[in-house]
Amino acid sequence: MSAAAADVADFAASLSLIFVLALAYGALHRRMPRAVSPRVVLGSLFGVVAFLEMQRPLQPFDGVLIDMRNVPIALAGAFLGRSGLAACLAISVTSRLVFGGAGAFAGVAGMLFAGGAGLLWQHLTRQSPRRHMGHMVALAGLMSTHITTGLFLPGYAMLWFFSEAAGPLFAINMVVVPIAALILERERVLLRETEALKDAAELHPETGLLPWARFRHEVASRMTAAPPGDIAGLAEIALNTTNVFDRLWRPMDTMTVLGAMRLRLEQSDIGTPCFGLSPRGTVVFPVSSDAAAQPNQTSAHIENTLSKDALHCPGGRQTRPGIQAQVHPAMTHQDMAEQLRQLSLNEQRPRTASTPGPSKRQTKPATPSVDGAQLDLLFDKAALLMSTRSV
Repeated sequence: MSAAAADVADFAASLSLIFVLALAYGALHRRMPRAVSPRVVLGSLFGVVAFLEMQRPLQPFDGVLIDMRNVPIALAGAFLGRSGLAACLAISVTSRLVFGGAGAFAGVAGMLFAGGAGLLWQHLTRQSPRRHMGHMVALAGLMSTHITTGLFLPGYAMLWFFSEAAGPLFAINMVVVPIAALILERERVLLRETEALKDAAELHPETGLLPWARFRHEVASRMTAAPPGDIAGLAEIALNTTNVFDRLWRPMDTMTVLGAMRLRLEQSDIGTPCFGLSPRGTVVFPVSSDAAAQPNQTSAHIENTLSKDALHCPGGRQTRPGIQAQVHPAMTHQDMAEQLRQLSLNEQRPRTASTPGPSKRQTKPATPSVDGAQLDLLFDKAALLMSTRSV
């Protein structure tokens, strides 16, 4: 076998390690003990693969290694986060420094460029529920910036690298990285869906509220089965944690208060017996068209129901925590899906209308924009009632 053929065989074998690790990512993650950080362990494995990539490199000059070690490093940054990347770099950088040579500095700089590019890509795509081929091609292009560290090579080695090796390395990156990243993304999505199913299988242990994934399915099913108008919006209840309550109470006490709020709501005439815990830590439940047509009055009624009597908490303490209620009308399945999507975002939405309490009734007429919105809701309600009578 010629030297060129042997080099091609070595490169093919090193690339196969990357694909094997990508295929094993999900299975290894699922089998990790709870006491072990999967990202650190998997990051260490990515570092071992990078180390193996350096064992059979192209070596045109003494101390200058040309290999594919930056591919697993970039993938570690993109899919394992900072902790996984740190474990990967700890192994790969140490290995390259041990090998030494004239290209050691350029090699370590290339690793840092590739890992940083992976982290940046993860940050830019973190809101995407599923990354597709376009994202993966962007990752390949971003991590290929490690090629620029060839400028740190000495004299003639630098000229040879950019004239002979930079182009083929870039081409290999653009083929290998998207394929390996798609495999890792598939495994990541499967892991996320498995965790969501586990969470949806039981109630929240501290509050008795439905997990968010199960709550969304429950609302959709109830809205389909119920008569028109029975479910026409969502009420959202948040603890006001900007006062002394947040500073004096432990997180466990906050969960206890949310559970107590659920019990009081179940004993009242507000909403339906279906209460969920949103990702932003608020209690959410469906309301009827009557409640959705009068969002300010319904919000005030909810706040009064939950705050009129003090809560008796562990340790003999009593409190009336601040309650902030909002009603989000949703007359159709499409509106309901959009409201649930908005509530899935992990940040509080500003209140669109003030909610006057019992002692602060406003006598001024509302602004025309608010009246128009309420009239639209009333017309929608009337249309629903007419459709039920005509059946």
